[in-house]
Amino acid sequence: MSQVEREFDIIVYGASGFTGTLVAKYALKHLSEDKVALAGRNLRKLEALRQSLDSKCKIFSVDSSDTSGLVALARRTKVLLNCAGPFSLSGLNVVRSCIQGGADYVDITGEPNFIDQLGIPYSEGNDVFSSAVEAGVLVIPACGFDSVPADLGVLFSLKHVSNLLEKHAHEVATPTAESLVSIECLIHFIGQSTLSQGSLHGVSAGTFYTILESLKDMASYRRRKSQRFAQSSVANETHLQENRPVPIKPRLHYMKRGELEGYALPLQSSDPLVVRATARQLGRQNPQSAKIARYCHYVLLDSRTALLRLSFQAMTVFALSKAGRAGRRILKYWKPDGYGPDEEVRKHTRAEVHFFAETLVSLVESNRQARVRVHAICNTIEMYEATAVLAVETARCLIVARPALREKAGCFTCGAVLGDELLSRLLHTQSESQDAAIKFNIAEQEFLVIK
Repeated sequence: MSQVEREFDIIVYGASGFTGTLVAKYALKHLSEDKVALAGRNLRKLEALRQSLDSKCKIFSVDSSDTSGLVALARRTKVLLNCAGPFSLSGLNVVRSCIQGGADYVDITGEPNFIDQLGIPYSEGNDVFSSAVEAGVLVIPACGFDSVPADLGVLFSLKHVSNLLEKHAHEVATPTAESLVSIECLIHFIGQSTLSQGSLHGVSAGTFYTILESLKDMASYRRRKSQRFAQSSVANETHLQENRPVPIKPRLHYMKRGELEGYALPLQSSDPLVVRATARQLGRQNPQSAKIARYCHYVLLDSRTALLRLSFQAMTVFALSKAGRAGRRILKYWKPDGYGPDEEVRKHTRAEVHFFAETLVSLVESNRQARVRVHAICNTIEMYEATAVLAVETARCLIVARPALREKAGCFTCGAVLGDELLSRLLHTQSESQDAAIKFNIAEQEFLVIK
């Protein structure tokens, strides 16, 4: 795909929504405004947004159902960054329009069903994937807080596990390629009225209604996933041979690890799907690397009160969503279109994403083993602000790396295509500024010989 003559580097589609506005603001701050355009359904809202951002960038009014308009839009840009959810309703048309228009595609979805529809990680027989390959287009979903911190955090953890194994290579009998790493991810939100405190107050209307829409498709998604699993393999050994994590069912449990204490609640987001898809792709590309055997994903709730509060709110929302027009009116009153945490709340909210990676290896000395442990942390600003940073930086990274990815096309996770490049980009920013929005650090690591 030739992008040299494209008018824009990035077009932000769905720019007038809550998260889209944050994405547009970040993009215009870090790129020349003549290389950024804003697009969406409502021209009046786009004009108001452009004025509020004190910008002269171009704006385009195109409905998500207007295929010809979307194709024309895609032909003008190198990357179309889609912020218009729920993606299960309109995302496929935007993706197909980008493929037809020859523009690479990035979005901020957190919907497992939508990602699965793109052929990630099972591309066999998927028409969207094959169309992207034929057109030479890259489609990279889930590039916001869902699911870049988890995706890159796992890669960061695996690198340090490999480094520890290399450091003790003279003691270890197990080849790195046969090292099976289990990773547990815990997201802890810190601030006012956060999910970790059992509150849905900090969840935007867009995220809220996307979750409700995703619940409608969850049964069909799980059915497709079960059918594929039954067809591909039944035994765990086959999974490990094919370099993909064994699917296990996380459970609610109380946990205490150092200063982290609370209830680990399994989080039904796109992160596990994305992490496993990246692991499968990278395992094929580099069979000599350490493999992820298991991955579990949780949100950490601060107390039993937080757990009960969140459970009550979730049950109430579910009941209202099933209560017809009256229930939907109540939900709309609670979460009106465009709602999101205000700037003051976002300013005092942050997230810590913890990764606990562990593997057992055999030692050269007979009948002895060593436990290798790495505790990595990804610190981020408030999740919607972080989404703006991550989505735009992913798009910028893709533009820079595209010449080296000339032969790469299809639908992939961010970690599978840009993992090393984006992680290096974020770590470089971190080294340059103490106020970096996204930071990766190692809290603890050990190589412990078991007596």
